[in-house]
Amino acid sequence: MSRRIKEMIPALVVCGALAATGLFHTWQRVDGIRLSYRLSEVTAEHQALLRSNEHLRLEVATLKAPSRIERLARENLGMLPPRPSQVTVVRMEKNERVASLDQSNKEEVLASEPRSKVPLTAITAHLGAGEEPRG
Repeated sequence: MSRRIKEMIPALVVCGALAATGLFHTWQRVDGIRLSYRLSEVTAEHQALLRSNEHLRLEVATLKAPSRIERLARENLGMLPPRPSQVTVVRMEKNERVASLDQSNKEEVLASEPRSKVPLTAITAHLGAGEEPRG
């Protein structure tokens, strides 16, 4: 190698290092800008989902309104409020064991269990023994 090329090697290394640093810095800035745009998109999507969630919560609350359910039961199903003779009040202590109203179900039910554990047929048989539904 000639002497001149040997003298240029340190300068070429420094220039290469500066070029690599410049390229790395540019790549970092471009990537940062790209991520900033993506963050803006995700934030907007998050806000839209929050609005949708709030709208759906309001819709659920509206659909669960007792007055709406009562109106639908009366209009669509022909249901009427129970007569006083059909109402039986049962008071139980928590975790008190009670016998099922349905004689075909021999298991006992805990008072703290959800109402779905008591068979609907037992309740309807107890409340409206032999009565035909009105409509």
